[in-house]
Amino acid sequence: MATDVSKLDDAAVLRVLSAATEQLRARMPQTANQSVKSADEARAAVSQLLERAGSDTPHNVLPDEGSHTAQARALLRLMLQDSGTHAVVQPLVDNPPDDEQRSVELALAGAVILGGLVTWLQTKIEIDVERQDGKTNFRFHMKKEAGSESLIQSLAKQVAGLL
Repeated sequence: MATDVSKLDDAAVLRVLSAATEQLRARMPQTANQSVKSADEARAAVSQLLERAGSDTPHNVLPDEGSHTAQARALLRLMLQDSGTHAVVQPLVDNPPDDEQRSVELALAGAVILGGLVTWLQTKIEIDVERQDGKTNFRFHMKKEAGSESLIQSLAKQVAGLL
């Protein structure tokens, strides 16, 4: 059994991240699951979060090209350290889904990571999406149990560190 993300091969990292994202999303309200509808919207949401926090926003957050396995590993480590997601992620890292249970193409790594990243963010903050006149804007709100607005700044710094 692998107990450390570094011991997982690249394909296993993506399978674990995909399974963890699926399990975390199953625990969320339906409105949260329907807010960000595509990889492009996920990129835009992450970019707007980084802009709001005053971070240098990457031009294209996790583009479709590239495997991004370093970012996937970093996100899994972040989820393992987080008290809100640890209980879901640790068993999957300890016993990764095998290829028959979950097939994730390495070419889809960017989309898998974006899905995991937005889902992790939604365990901390609410992301409201406003679609109007062909434009999409995102608003980030603290959840009731969250401590302060500085959490959004902290989350943005963690996200920037992943990218």
